[in-house]
Amino acid sequence: MMFLISFLWVCTGMGTLCLAMDRHAKQAGYFPAKAGAGGRRLFGAMCLAGALYLTITDLGIGMGIGMGTALWGCQASLAGWLIAIILPYRAKWVPRIVAGSAIAAMAGILIYIVAGWAPQIG
Repeated sequence: MMFLISFLWVCTGMGTLCLAMDRHAKQAGYFPAKAGAGGRRLFGAMCLAGALYLTITDLGIGMGIGMGTALWGCQASLAGWLIAIILPYRAKWVPRIVAGSAIAAMAGILIYIVAGWAPQIG
């Protein structure tokens, strides 16, 4: 479950970084203000960092640093590849994919916490 949530966060981060670039944003029919590009880049980086944190902590610190980082790299490669494949053919889908994966990741985190699956710290 956590790996799926982590993958959704990676998709959100990669898509947001894609939309932070003027060329890809115009291609997707998304015309943001130039001043907001820095915020989109920061949000994308935070999503990627959060996904890395989730992947490492889900496997435990001992195994998570090596395996979690490798798994996160695979997730980032797959998400970037998916965005790169979708962008030339269905560019209008990219903002919807970003929004949908962000909403699904937030819902997954809430379900994870409410259901009591989150590891207890302390």
